[in-house]
Amino acid sequence: DRQVTIRSLRKHLAEQQKRVTQIHQEASADLLETLPGFSHFQDRLAMEYKRASTTRQPLSVIIVELKAAQFLAETTEAPVAFGDAARALTRKLRGEDSIYHFARGVFGIVLPGVNVDSTDRVAGRVKEGLYDASGARARFSFAVRAINYPAHAVSAREIEDFVRAYVPKNDIETAQPRVS
Repeated sequence: DRQVTIRSLRKHLAEQQKRVTQIHQEASADLLETLPGFSHFQDRLAMEYKRASTTRQPLSVIIVELKAAQFLAETTEAPVAFGDAARALTRKLRGEDSIYHFARGVFGIVLPGVNVDSTDRVAGRVKEGLYDASGARARFSFAVRAINYPAHAVSAREIEDFVRAYVPKNDIETAQPRVS
């Protein structure tokens, strides 16, 4: 009688663990789908650049590129890992910052009012979050790059060109340049 109960509990536990894994995968995929894309980034960049240049405030953009580890590159776990990374990125941002999903594994973050030194600190926090999200198995590797107005770029177009350099062309070819 006890053995039957134990087998039943183990079966129930295995089913629950499978369900939790499925929910986690769905939540990660949903997060990636709900993040705004490149055209929204262009709109926000134009607005924030105009505000920054008018008020003589800095503006920074961070690009995060993720590369799935070889052991999960072609599995269903890769989107889960990227969703976990997006969640980690979101937790490291302030309320006025915004995050965008440009392509598989490529994210952009707009940081209004953030100067070069502060951008380096934000990039450090982002890296810490990504290390945690990658986990002990190193599910993905990443590169974090930043550009700042007015230190590195003098126009919104230069910032957008910087971003375009890291986004695969076929992922943004439908989005026309909007920033002048």
